[in-house]
Amino acid sequence: MTVKTYKILKVFIASILLLTVNIKAITFEEALLTLQKHESVESALFKYKAGSEEAKLKSSWGDPKFKIAAKNFPVDTLSFDQTPMTGVEFGISQKVPLTSKYNNIKNTFDALSEAYHYEAKDKKQNLTKAFWEILILKRKIVEELSILNDNSRWIEKILKVSDRLYATGKVSQQAILEIQIRKAEIERDISNKEYEHSQIDDKLIYLIGDTQIEEHSIPWVSLETSATQTLDYKELGLQERLRAKEYSLKASQLNHIPDMTVSIGYTQRSNIDGN
Repeated sequence: MTVKTYKILKVFIASILLLTVNIKAITFEEALLTLQKHESVESALFKYKAGSEEAKLKSSWGDPKFKIAAKNFPVDTLSFDQTPMTGVEFGISQKVPLTSKYNNIKNTFDALSEAYHYEAKDKKQNLTKAFWEILILKRKIVEELSILNDNSRWIEKILKVSDRLYATGKVSQQAILEIQIRKAEIERDISNKEYEHSQIDDKLIYLIGDTQIEEHSIPWVSLETSATQTLDYKELGLQERLRAKEYSLKASQLNHIPDMTVSIGYTQRSNIDGN
């Protein structure tokens, strides 16, 4: 392989590696979008949608009923012309509430549904907060690791110089031992920080399914500002649950009053009596 070919191959491999890194890294905004689709958020949103449909179902008056009834047929025959009361009745009926019970039932499930909606928003808010905390902690650990690695390289150089000085009798064995102890302490600290870093990556994988966030896309400057007004979605959700309990109590109290059934019917019979 010629030198020129080797250089071309080296540039090609470096480009592939760089492309791979760029593919793996995601932006801060993409991470936030992933958080909004987190399984805990999706679960609360599913309950919200299911609650809306259940409100319609539970508050329904029910379907109208169509009735066909054979009336007063003789025992020995099914003839229409034996008695004037014999006939077939066709009717339709509908249950009608005399109170606002069903409206209260609907309000109960609507309030519960809204509580799940606020729960989903609260989960999004908490996940975003946890994401920021992880990013801040990761940044801190990376900076500490950088400092520890610099110290490790520095102490390694000091130890090499001290070994040469010790060989000439200019440094005592005790001094060498102290440097070695300090070197071991730094290596221990590096190991602990690397373990913390791996735990941070595990949390990121749980939240967004990735560990690489493009550093330039993270709006660190936003941490220096404070929100003028924030909604407590957890409190709002609890208020909706309280409303649901109140509507449920009203519906239970009205349940003692029965519903009324309104119906209309027509009986087809023979004209024995001329009517």
